[in-house]
Amino acid sequence: MNGEPKRWKKWLGAGVWITILGLGGLAARTIPPSDRYAFGRTQTELWRGWMSPSPRYLVEFPGGSRIDRGDGVFSPAGGEWRRVGEVIDVQTIADSTQVTLLLDTAREEDRLPADSRVVRRSQPASLLYCLQTLMPEARRNEIRREWESFLATYRGRLMTQLRPLVPELAREVSEFLGGEVQRVLAGRTADVETILGRYRQEIGQERLFPLLGKEIWPIVQQHAGPAAESIGRKLWDRAPLFDLAWRAAYDRVLADRPVKLESRWKAFVRDEAIPILRDNETLLQETFRQVLHDVARSETVQSTMKDIATMVVTDPELQRLAVDVIREVLLDNPRLEAFLQDLGNDPAIQNRLGRVNDLMQRFFNRLGNLLVYDSSGTTINAELARVLRLLLLRQDDQYLFLERGVGPALADGEALIGIHEG
Repeated sequence: MNGEPKRWKKWLGAGVWITILGLGGLAARTIPPSDRYAFGRTQTELWRGWMSPSPRYLVEFPGGSRIDRGDGVFSPAGGEWRRVGEVIDVQTIADSTQVTLLLDTAREEDRLPADSRVVRRSQPASLLYCLQTLMPEARRNEIRREWESFLATYRGRLMTQLRPLVPELAREVSEFLGGEVQRVLAGRTADVETILGRYRQEIGQERLFPLLGKEIWPIVQQHAGPAAESIGRKLWDRAPLFDLAWRAAYDRVLADRPVKLESRWKAFVRDEAIPILRDNETLLQETFRQVLHDVARSETVQSTMKDIATMVVTDPELQRLAVDVIREVLLDNPRLEAFLQDLGNDPAIQNRLGRVNDLMQRFFNRLGNLLVYDSSGTTINAELARVLRLLLLRQDDQYLFLERGVGPALADGEALIGIHEG
């Protein structure tokens, strides 16, 4: 009689397990075909974890090391970083630290060759680290290909919406900002005049005027001299000197102002001088090009302009004025807020931007998938998992990295040598 309750409990437990397995089999038949791969993979992992426990590896760090239980073990696989295990035990023996790793060997590439190494690394939660982790080269290339494919398909439709919109928006915004800058500067006339007066002396009188006389003017004379002489001779030959002198005398004696002289001079410029200049347009252009070329190549000019630019950029008075203008125009400006709000409420602009957003959403959807999921499209990628563990769970700020060798597989329990990085 005492054994009957125990037999009853055994039969009840067996019935519960049979019921669970039966319901699992029925549930598997109702899973859509698109999800059966993930379900089958889960079944396989559970079976392997039950029948084939994950191997443990002993790693020794000579000289000791700060390693904690739960620190992750990472390894690259298929072009991605994956978390393949963790630290389950840490022992300090003499002057060395012995660490026990538990690895997931669900895939053959996770088995460690005998000449593998384990490297301890630490990583602060910086923005640069997150960007580098989330955007490896392979993912950047894939995003670039997606963008190029998107543009090849939708460029025409995007341009149809943006082409009439962008120039109009740019014109309105530039006109508004230009007016705001003038308004702010008008209220700081004293500051502007102080800076300009100082520049007239320090830049104009002390630097530019000597540069024009000693460096630029000789270049102009060298290249413009022949052209000026040729054109000047033609103008001299055509100039009505006697006529101009006679009309000047007439105006001096018989008129209150140079009516005759001015009329004859305008006729000479219109009928003789301008046609001569037009005939020599090519010569004038080539002369101007040569002057600009030599001026730009002059080391003295380059050095002086560089000094002027440095002086202007590092001028503390100008910097303070620029900061104040930017703050009043862009940051603390209720007029700008009202202008942008009115601009955004324009029905025509809203309509076009809505169409652009509908088109861009197709690219953003694909971009989101690339940044979040792995190649299967059902699981978040390993890089995002690392960043989330670091930022949200404060884990993996230090981790172990497997540098895989090329030798035969390491036996269970065989020791590896740990290395410190940095």
